Amino acid sequence: MKRFLVTGGAGFIGSNFARYFLDKYPDYTVWVLDALTYAGNTDNFHDLWDNPRFAFFQGRIEDPVIVDNLSRNVDCIINFAAESHNDRAILDPETAQITNFNGVGVLLEAARKHNHARFHQVSCYDTASRALTVDGLKRFDEIQPGDRVLSVNPKTGFLEEKSVEKVILQDYSGPMIHFKSNRMDLMVTPNHRMFFTTPAHPEEIRIETAEELSQRAAANVVKGKWKGSSETELAVPGIGAVSIVDLFYLCGMFIGDGFVSIQKQNRPNKTGYRRTDYLQNCRAANGRFGTPIQRGNEEVTTSTCHRIFFDIPEKDKGRQRLEKTLNNLGISWTAHKGKAGEHIYFSSDIWAKFFLQFGQGAANKQIPAWMLEYDVLSLKALFDGLVDSDGHYRSGKNLPSFSTSSTRLMEGMVTLGFKLGYLPRFSVRSEEAQGNIDGRTIRPNLPAYMIFFRQENVSTEKRCASKVEYDGQVWCLKVQDNRNFIVERNGIFTISGNTDEVYGSTDGEFKEGDPLEPNQPYSAAKAGGELLVRAYNVTFGLNTIVTRGSNTFGPYHYPEKLIPLMITNAMEDKPLPVYGDGKQVRDWMWVLDHCKGIDIALHQGVSGEIYNVGGGSERHNIDVVKGILAALGKPETLIKYVTDRPGHDRRYSLNTEKMEALGFAPDRNFDPLLEQTVKWFVENEAWWRKIKSREDYTSFTKKWYDERK
Repeated sequence: MKRFLVTGGAGFIGSNFARYFLDKYPDYTVWVLDALTYAGNTDNFHDLWDNPRFAFFQGRIEDPVIVDNLSRNVDCIINFAAESHNDRAILDPETAQITNFNGVGVLLEAARKHNHARFHQVSCYDTASRALTVDGLKRFDEIQPGDRVLSVNPKTGFLEEKSVEKVILQDYSGPMIHFKSNRMDLMVTPNHRMFFTTPAHPEEIRIETAEELSQRAAANVVKGKWKGSSETELAVPGIGAVSIVDLFYLCGMFIGDGFVSIQKQNRPNKTGYRRTDYLQNCRAANGRFGTPIQRGNEEVTTSTCHRIFFDIPEKDKGRQRLEKTLNNLGISWTAHKGKAGEHIYFSSDIWAKFFLQFGQGAANKQIPAWMLEYDVLSLKALFDGLVDSDGHYRSGKNLPSFSTSSTRLMEGMVTLGFKLGYLPRFSVRSEEAQGNIDGRTIRPNLPAYMIFFRQENVSTEKRCASKVEYDGQVWCLKVQDNRNFIVERNGIFTISGNTDEVYGSTDGEFKEGDPLEPNQPYSAAKAGGELLVRAYNVTFGLNTIVTRGSNTFGPYHYPEKLIPLMITNAMEDKPLPVYGDGKQVRDWMWVLDHCKGIDIALHQGVSGEIYNVGGGSERHNIDVVKGILAALGKPETLIKYVTDRPGHDRRYSLNTEKMEALGFAPDRNFDPLLEQTVKWFVENEAWWRKIKSREDYTSFTKKWYDERK
């Protein structure tokens, strides 16, 4: 069981989050610490008192004694505590600074002291898994930032090469989700981001946690698409421009069943001269060569012949296409049958130099990286040559397989398979194994890889998922842009995931890395608290996540804020005070979407990162007010325009692409959610009337809005 300390948990978002967390995670315990100042209200979690996994403690986050006592018994602190009302912070900026900055410092120091292991801050793989890079398969301790991996763009479905930005390694003790079948083997933490498709929408890439995916009845592993260079000809040094399709097929045949033979032969030297000396000394004035008057000292001459062999029998499945390809390329070849077997060969020192890049000897063969950058048509020709040479098609199923004793070639074949839309896997064959393929007995003298290529969908769902306990290290990569890469476990490959009002006013959208330019004491104190969090992450290595939420609304919203104030005033037929012209723009988010965003960032985000959590529903304040009046059937004559507050941001909006890459998708249907909020306040009139009748509420609203007249 994991225990969380939710500070400020008696407020609007905190209480909704505590309820959301307890409902979603039956093995989690939530402790709430709240000072119960003006917005803290134990009525906000009236339905949680009887829950044995819930406890409430009254106290301030600036108090190091109570914070220390609670922190020593929890795994993680989630801080909602803040003096969160801009209007109050203008009247009393010192209180905002104490809570929003000093209080955060007390929480950070307690977390550092008790070594809080945010076990859930990164979605991770077990140590039996490896990443497929452009330089081959690598363990977590071999990967370096800057390595390139093959990644799928979740929006387009196309495969792209992306850089590794960070390697994350940490200790972990807890449950793992193991997806295991004869075509699937992946072990990840329950919060891990899984990329998948559904049978109903195979073109749409979706993202869920491993735990959520393990409960799905039907889901499939993602297969990417590939573009690549579409050139049709390639200039071979010393040969000229040739057809890429023909060249790639020939290269595939050579990699699988070809070799270069450099044959040298000593013959008697009739003149005694080396070739260069002979050309210089034995040419007559008329340009003809003759017998030299004086013989040189060389007794023998060594001649060198470069021959390229293809060990392809006459009745082999690829023999006919090989002969046609050689003819297309203008290569004069010879067929030979003898004790060493049947083969095709031709002599050319230029072609011999070209073929040397594919490696000499079965254990050293490879696919050069430049070939894998071409389009599907070219890569299919390469693949056909490889399978026709040293591969096999299963009878009746057209499922290709390939055998090699070269690790580099196996890794290249896997990359090639992914780019052609296959889902590759491999097994390792021992030296003692032998087989019979197309009438040919195969007796390897080295351990070999058998690589299988499947085009049909591979399931990743609850029938192949189980939860297992794990105690050891887990790892993940931070991958540029797409945040996923190809991972291998026991020879099976899967595309899987890797693992925000402090800005100011904007005409566009704020991103996480934009400079902080707060315009009010509340925002400035919050920004200072965030910078303190960053300092503890960098200086002490404390596992931290910061989320920045857009304007939030929903049940239990304190009735000083715009939406609940307008609802309750309208219900009382009181004036609805609107700042300035009411044209300020805010991005609104449903409170449970905000809770979901924090949950995703908490479990899937990378330590030290900042995540914008937004609703994607921008509205002018005046339009929100009019929508409330319409939902209540009240006249717009209740609207009263008042003097704008100092430092009021004209527009506030967040860029949430970073969160969306983690799978966050807020409900953007603002109007029905606003109506649902209005309905809640109508049905819970006793809750808000109790608050609005308190002296601290009435004195603040009177003082603040009297000055706005």
